[in-house]
Amino acid sequence: MNPQATKKDSLETEIQYLKKELEDLKKTKENLKTAKRIKDEFISMISHELRTPLNSIRGYLSMILD
Repeated sequence: MNPQATKKDSLETEIQYLKKELEDLKKTKENLKTAKRIKDEFISMISHELRTPLNSIRGYLSMILD
């Protein structure tokens, strides 16, 4: 068997493997970006939903205590 051909095949296999890994990493990065965006939107919404009634409660409490 030709050592040059074997080495070339091995390199081509390695290149194919690395290309697939790169594509997997790109997909994972996009999934993480989407998850981060959804998390940020959720935290923003929950923060607003909690703050709104708490402001009313705090207002009424300050009126009662005055």
